[in-house]
Amino acid sequence: MQIPVGHNRLIQIVAEILIATPTTLMLALPASPVKSPVPIDFSYAGYEAGRPVPWVKAVLAVKPSGGDDTALLQGALDRVASMPLGLDGFRGALLLSPGRFHVKGQLSLRASGVLLRGSGAGASGTVIVAEGIDRRPLIVVGAVMDVAVGPAIQVQEDVSTGGQMLHLASVAELKAGDHVVVRRPSTREWNTALSMTGLPGTFASQRLDWRPGSHDLVWDRILTAVNAQANTAELDAPITTALEQKYGGGTLAPVAGGAAPKNIGIEDLELESSYDKTRPKDEDHSWIAILMDHVQDAWVRDVIARHFVSSAVRVNLRGRRITVENCRSEAPVSEEGGYRRQSFLVAGQQVLVYRCHSEKGMNDFASGMLAGGPNVFLDCDATGSLEASGAF
Repeated sequence: MQIPVGHNRLIQIVAEILIATPTTLMLALPASPVKSPVPIDFSYAGYEAGRPVPWVKAVLAVKPSGGDDTALLQGALDRVASMPLGLDGFRGALLLSPGRFHVKGQLSLRASGVLLRGSGAGASGTVIVAEGIDRRPLIVVGAVMDVAVGPAIQVQEDVSTGGQMLHLASVAELKAGDHVVVRRPSTREWNTALSMTGLPGTFASQRLDWRPGSHDLVWDRILTAVNAQANTAELDAPITTALEQKYGGGTLAPVAGGAAPKNIGIEDLELESSYDKTRPKDEDHSWIAILMDHVQDAWVRDVIARHFVSSAVRVNLRGRRITVENCRSEAPVSEEGGYRRQSFLVAGQQVLVYRCHSEKGMNDFASGMLAGGPNVFLDCDATGSLEASGAF
């Protein structure tokens, strides 16, 4: 489904208001060497930076076996992953027949161009049930680890919030189209300026104080232009925090070991966690329905997650350009405490959560503290919330 253009424009207008207000209030303060912030363009959020999620043809179908379907489903996903990539960047979709698939283990989608599609929700639809007492995610999307990067290149000038142009020490090894990692270091100076050192309390230095390097901000980006004469490189999407020389500036490192997998989707099914029905706050069962990390250009749409402890969909730090659309988190089973009932938790970059619903969440729609962004929650709603949504 394509998001109406008006919604993207609304996001941009809100961003302009949020940026303009503090800038106006700061006019009477001493001049800062940091360039004035520019409005962050939030329309970069979502699959392929805001493009509609595509429909992909099914190339393989499976039916429930009646027993543990872990090996059946993972084998079928691996079979699709072994097929050649098409010119459109897809291998094809694995189609699950109507019925209940029981999974005592975990399913993973690691290769580019692979989809997992059910036959819809309801009595005639597809359900994957996470069995057992393991507190694992049911489905994991993305590579096992970070991409390898080359030597870091220092950013030479301040870059404002919302910026996309970096002045670098050298661009000799860079070209348009390169995948890069931009890092904003959490230096001692920056941590001190944020009052995150010298905190009160017993053992605060061990438990609460930020150590240098412990809270770096990271953005995975693609270079759209490189100017060898000016030693500048332009990013395909804005950064969301200023790179200030007095606090350590920032670095850019080219990806050396291949980009993260992309074009991976999960759609049209229900995910359910079994639990001990004699324990209404049982937590010895699956915590997360879908966990996404180290992946680019992926999506989850028309998925219902039921009875999980923590999240229907969780996007970790290195998940980028992801759309979560028309999804529901229903009837969580857990205690009411930290790290629980975070129905849609986004800690990644350029993630769009659109028209999603949550029930009885602690943080129904939440953004992680080190989320690279820009991320968007749009036209979502919650019922029976136990706490407020927002930053986590």
